[in-house]
Amino acid sequence: MGPALAIAVAATLVAGLTLIPAVVSLIGPKVFWPSKSWQREPENARFAALGRGVQRRPALAAGLSGLVLVVLSLGILNFNATFDLASGSMPKTKESMVAQDEMQKAYSAGAAAPTDVYLSSTDGKPLDRAAFDAYASKLGAVDGVADARMTQVNKAGTTADFTVTLKYEASTDKAIDAVGQVRDVAHADAPDGTEALVGGMSSIYKDIDAAVNHDYRTVFPVAAILIMIILGCCCAVWSHPGT
Repeated sequence: MGPALAIAVAATLVAGLTLIPAVVSLIGPKVFWPSKSWQREPENARFAALGRGVQRRPALAAGLSGLVLVVLSLGILNFNATFDLASGSMPKTKESMVAQDEMQKAYSAGAAAPTDVYLSSTDGKPLDRAAFDAYASKLGAVDGVADARMTQVNKAGTTADFTVTLKYEASTDKAIDAVGQVRDVAHADAPDGTEALVGGMSSIYKDIDAAVNHDYRTVFPVAAILIMIILGCCCAVWSHPGT
């Protein structure tokens, strides 16, 4: 949806700066129909007084309003996208939640959606099975991992699947942090002649979280600049109505 939304924002910006002012200019005062209150400025109106105050001290008004906006925007610095929707929105009596709780008691919280580390040969030769135990031990030593073991090898012997069970449910923040460490160890400690790829639900959430944070860092500044341009053009029009 990103490209479509970006095109929509760009089209709205162009229309707001060109089409809408032109249409309003063509319609003229009729745009306020049926009200005729635009013909006279109400006396002692609060907004009129505010407008005159801004006109007298524009720098002070801009500084104060900008400060308020900065304070209101500070909350975004601590924003953290969460994928653990079940813990807060699903009743504990639902069958899926009961099954999850029972699984956590019997096994590990991450047993329902384990992480898979696929170790593959880069030269097409069969993997050295003697290195599997040491590699699994390194994966199991990662903080937040409950268990790691080699579960299967393909027929050619060139790819091995290591199942890593986390201590946390796959969508929680702790699981997402833990799978990041699993990735670091899986890549750094892969035996010579091999490469490792880490999959599973926690890995998917990790990638989505990184993409969301990147988009927010890009979209918010661009949106702020575009809004400032629109407001600047509007203020220019209002301060010079004859142009």
